[in-house]
Amino acid sequence: MKRKIVVGVFAALVLLLSGLAAPAEDWPVEFLKGALGNLKELSILVEDVDPIGKKLGLTEKGLADEILVQLRAKLPRLKIVVGKPLIEFLYLHVNIDERPAGGHYGIVLLHMKRVVMVVATAETRSASVWHEGTIFIGPPGDGPRHVREIISELVTKFAADYYRAGNP
Repeated sequence: MKRKIVVGVFAALVLLLSGLAAPAEDWPVEFLKGALGNLKELSILVEDVDPIGKKLGLTEKGLADEILVQLRAKLPRLKIVVGKPLIEFLYLHVNIDERPAGGHYGIVLLHMKRVVMVVATAETRSASVWHEGTIFIGPPGDGPRHVREIISELVTKFAADYYRAGNP
């Protein structure tokens, strides 16, 4: 019980401190042009599913497939490379747990990683240039559907920001 409360509090703090609670409209267009502009292709990376997520039926392949289908439907001109990691990629993190009274809660985060140049040193590094996420809670037996709906919402936000950045 104590572990679950700590995980929930930690997830809420992560969202608040990292600015993920802010809506996508808060990203200035100038920032989006630098972060997502001229993006021609990307790959998908899904973090390992935790044991409770696996118990509920979530798999890395299933989550990657969900993102792939959403991206191809919402961004048909963007080339999605499957099976070969690229320098530019979408990274999905899902953490789900069961509530003592039944049901589930968790966090879903989606990051866009790209190579960026550190101005102070003129060195290049991989960095998260876009991110969105949400904390969720739901009734028993609803976890996987809930996660898929959130992924769809996050990919929609990514697609909207991709277009706001001036991509065709």
